[in-house]
Amino acid sequence: MRKFFAPIIAMIVAASNALAETPDTSSQSILLECTSHNENSGRLRSPLYQNIVACYNSESSTVDISYQGEAEGEVYIFKNEILIGYDSNINTSIPIPPNPGTYSIIIIGSNWEAHGQFQLKFYH
Repeated sequence: MRKFFAPIIAMIVAASNALAETPDTSSQSILLECTSHNENSGRLRSPLYQNIVACYNSESSTVDISYQGEAEGEVYIFKNEILIGYDSNINTSIPIPPNPGTYSIIIIGSNWEAHGQFQLKFYH
């Protein structure tokens, strides 16, 4: 019986490894650092966990942001300190020009902020 199951298990493991090694080149995850505001002093406090996911989608040249929560906020995207994208909702997809460079994302909620950066590189 072991001789029968061993090849099947080996094929399943090999197939799962092959699937795990196939990268999705159409999207790039963007790391966001979230901090909360202290209501009394207005200063930023310790890091805060927010369930926000941000990705750059190269096929559509958009930054896709999704949030699983009830907080409201605004999304700003900058390139070289110039505002190139804005939305008044956190769950959004913002088109950006497909130009190489470093982009910054700022998401501002009522008592928290999230900051992140990503870089676009194009190879000829």
